[in-house]
Amino acid sequence: MKKFTFFLLIVLFFFLKIDSAYSLKLFEKDFISPYCQGNDSFNSIDIFTSEKIPKNIDIKIINSRSWYKSFFRAVRSIGPKKWMSSQKIDRRAKKYHRAKLTAYYENDLKCIFNANIRIHGSRGDHISPSNFISSMRIKLMDGNILHKSQFILFLPIARNNDNEIFITTLLKELNFLSPLTFSTIVKVNDSEPTKFLFQEKLVRELLTANKRRDGIFLAANKNSQFVKSTNTNSKGTFNLGRVISNMDVGNKKTIKALDKMNYLYLQTMGYGNGTKFIGTNLFKHKEIHYLNIKKDYLNGDNIGFEKFSVFDSIMIATGGVHGLATEDRRFYYDIINDRIEPVYYDGMNKILNKDFELKIYGAFEHHKFGAKKAKDYISKLNISKFQKELNLRGLNLNMNEINNLFLRIVNNLDLILGAELVDFENPYVKKFYSKHEKKNKIKFKLAFNGNNNTFKLCDVFLENCVVEKFNSLEAIDIFKEQVATINGKHIFYVRGTIESYINNLPPDNGGLSGMRKLNFDSDSEIFINNKVKVDINDNTKIIKLLMLDVSGRAVVRGKKLNGWVFSLQGDSKNFTGKNIKPHDVDPQGCITFIDSEIEEISIYAENTTCSNAIQFIRTNGTINTIKIRNAIYDAFDSDFSNLEIKNIEVNNAGQECIGLKGGKYKIIKANLKNCKDKAVSSGEISQVIIEKIEISNSRFGLAAKDSGIIIAKDVKIEKTDVCLIAYRNKIEFQGSYINTSASNYFCENNYYFIHNGSKWENFN
Repeated sequence: MKKFTFFLLIVLFFFLKIDSAYSLKLFEKDFISPYCQGNDSFNSIDIFTSEKIPKNIDIKIINSRSWYKSFFRAVRSIGPKKWMSSQKIDRRAKKYHRAKLTAYYENDLKCIFNANIRIHGSRGDHISPSNFISSMRIKLMDGNILHKSQFILFLPIARNNDNEIFITTLLKELNFLSPLTFSTIVKVNDSEPTKFLFQEKLVRELLTANKRRDGIFLAANKNSQFVKSTNTNSKGTFNLGRVISNMDVGNKKTIKALDKMNYLYLQTMGYGNGTKFIGTNLFKHKEIHYLNIKKDYLNGDNIGFEKFSVFDSIMIATGGVHGLATEDRRFYYDIINDRIEPVYYDGMNKILNKDFELKIYGAFEHHKFGAKKAKDYISKLNISKFQKELNLRGLNLNMNEINNLFLRIVNNLDLILGAELVDFENPYVKKFYSKHEKKNKIKFKLAFNGNNNTFKLCDVFLENCVVEKFNSLEAIDIFKEQVATINGKHIFYVRGTIESYINNLPPDNGGLSGMRKLNFDSDSEIFINNKVKVDINDNTKIIKLLMLDVSGRAVVRGKKLNGWVFSLQGDSKNFTGKNIKPHDVDPQGCITFIDSEIEEISIYAENTTCSNAIQFIRTNGTINTIKIRNAIYDAFDSDFSNLEIKNIEVNNAGQECIGLKGGKYKIIKANLKNCKDKAVSSGEISQVIIEKIEISNSRFGLAAKDSGIIIAKDVKIEKTDVCLIAYRNKIEFQGSYINTSASNYFCENNYYFIHNGSKWENFN
């Protein structure tokens, strides 16, 4: 009997242990293998440093015979040497091959990753037959290099050598979306080690590094294989937009992004394919045409117009007009600001070439506006910092060389300012596709709408229209393919509605531009939708917000917001959470502070039904008090910010009480109760310092994930399943780190989990 009792106690102990860590079991599926075989040398808030840049990369193709079969197929397709730079690479040569990639760093550190690799590029300049190497597209399956799991290794000649490093770094320093680019030495199988250009892909990782929220990457259609079958030589004829990465933001936002881009493109396409008028008169380059961007085409968006204008003028001034061709351009759709932004891609810049001389025969109005603004941007550039960034990326220029380059750029900007103004009136033609039908034998359907995967399909004469519903994968193909082929139908996406296309109507405003704007505190503004009541008292500095239903949203933007109190009352009648879909509404926070400077503000929120009760994005400063009660999802969330919070209290959150990403945060005092998920989450390269914290009745206490750091000095955790957890669940990040003080750390059940490759240090 004693033995049976002892056995029962043992079983009971393990049952209780498992039950208390039930939350952990639910997360185990998300844990992935440790980064770099468990090496923790990369755990740091500083992303881009010399010791984190691989000096060498070694690639071993697992089935080398299959790889070289693809390689020689590519070589055959580009033909003799004199034609290779212009001939297209056979698409059949671009299949993925499994490989082992080893990255070698300083201090004899190396990391081994599993990878999928294929030949990259459309033309023969991406192939080097003499030494059996090519540009390569890389997908790391279990790791990252500088937080990039998808990247391209370019033969330098395919991107005009070090010009690519210069222009990508310059645009990055000027706050444009520009892919990280640096030089490294690469060895493929038994080939000789060769210099390559490392460049990240246009995916979510680029947005995170540039402090942007999830949005949509767009590209021009270019000249698809289907278009070639129509026997047309008009490259501009089919240059509308397609989605290249939408990050699962949903159909409505995807349609919004494509509608804005395609409206912009259609304003240029009315002149045939745009080549004859624009190319001949602007740059005398008959195969490239360019967007004539006007503020009206961007719904009066001053910031968006300035971004386009400065970007385009810098590209011209540095000889990067290849990246302005309508068939090659890339864009990012910012959902909150409802803005299309230019993204650098394949500029083939020439500014480092001694023989480069800009010849310009005309300029659009936005080029001239941008040239003037660009000179201001460059004058404010920190040249020493810029030089350091270039050196890190493998382009070693002395200060005199850099100053001379900027002198050339400024002189070229002056040439743009002095060029003949080129303009045209109303180029839009609503029967654009029908007029090309006879000549080019266009047989595809024009597609409109797309909400709930339901499209309106018409012939090129805008006749014989039918409404057809597709499944989710088919709808994605319509949005992302140059011309989608589904059930024998060739489908070409045009705009959000057929009426907007026929009447050339600009897209409806969305994001902040679709909200009501109220000014307060002289240089601050609050945006609200029609589901919010607001009361602003300038004397007491109190703003009261009442959410009328679950879609109510408020956004604050202030240059120097000092001493204000925000009181938020949620939609209490819907607090049960039934029929709530908060992720369909942007921004995600009931109240969101974005691009602001704050000082000594306080925020109170109750009964919120948004994805986040309170949200901060790219905001810096101090907060006196945060009090949140009854948040059906996350209570407090912050991205890409630098905040000090003196006191935060949360009681009852359906998910996280505090979620912090991509920034530096200091919490003086926190009291967190009834957090159904994590009490404090630090993730995606964020650093959190906590002076004093009490956590009770929660699922997880302190959680560091995906290169997150938590340093907590005084910790008390009660009635919580797992007090500490540090782990990695996204391949683009490393392990995580928690630091506590043993003398001031109390965990009632002492349950914790530290994933291999992460670390917890508990010092006296």
